[in-house]
Amino acid sequence: MQPLEPLHFSQLKHIAKSPLHYRHELLSQRPDKRHFRLGRAIDCLLTGRKDGLVVYSGDRRGKAWKDFAAANQGVEIITKAEEPSVLGMADAISNHQDALLLLVGERQLKFQWEIAGRRCEGTPDCFTPRRVVDLKSTRCADPRRFKWDARKLGYHAQLSWYGNGLAAAGLSKPTEHIIIAVESDAPFPVVVFELTETDLELGTKLWRGWFETLRTCEESDEFPGYAVGRVPLDLPAFLEEE
Repeated sequence: MQPLEPLHFSQLKHIAKSPLHYRHELLSQRPDKRHFRLGRAIDCLLTGRKDGLVVYSGDRRGKAWKDFAAANQGVEIITKAEEPSVLGMADAISNHQDALLLLVGERQLKFQWEIAGRRCEGTPDCFTPRRVVDLKSTRCADPRRFKWDARKLGYHAQLSWYGNGLAAAGLSKPTEHIIIAVESDAPFPVVVFELTETDLELGTKLWRGWFETLRTCEESDEFPGYAVGRVPLDLPAFLEEE
């Protein structure tokens, strides 16, 4: 399989599950999931691009939907059912002074850099000479819960990826790596998280490990699943007591 260039974090992260999952994601058409649409719609509202957002009153299926989507190419489309979440999250961020100030800078700017001769690409939600920021919609922004979701979803690796990329591209050398988390249901609480040095070290180690695994798979043209060869089942002893 030909190496994909430029490489995006959204693709690289799938190799954490297995190289086979990474290859499957590359060869499959990426579905436009709800949280992707909500994120783009919120960005339209926060940047004043309200004309780039339209609301569809029906369901995202059938001929009526296809005709509406074809007539509105180039703009973000949300459904009437999604509109309250989009407006609620956008208002919550607009009324959160810290979050709003952190989103002042270069917004959604795509940039490229190289790692070991490999072209990579990133599009953080916002960055300045000192800071890189990513906006995340979530079911729960409670710090006691969100930190576990962030670890599971590799958000610390993503922010490290962006920060290293900005420095390598000569655009910025961030000293602050920020996640703005907003819940997607009322009352839409907003929490600003700043990554620690330990967070970034762990994130960097994570994506670099994925990157090296990817290079090995591409050089051998082998993308195995979870394991190669026979694996001992090794049932936990407590199961034998039931």
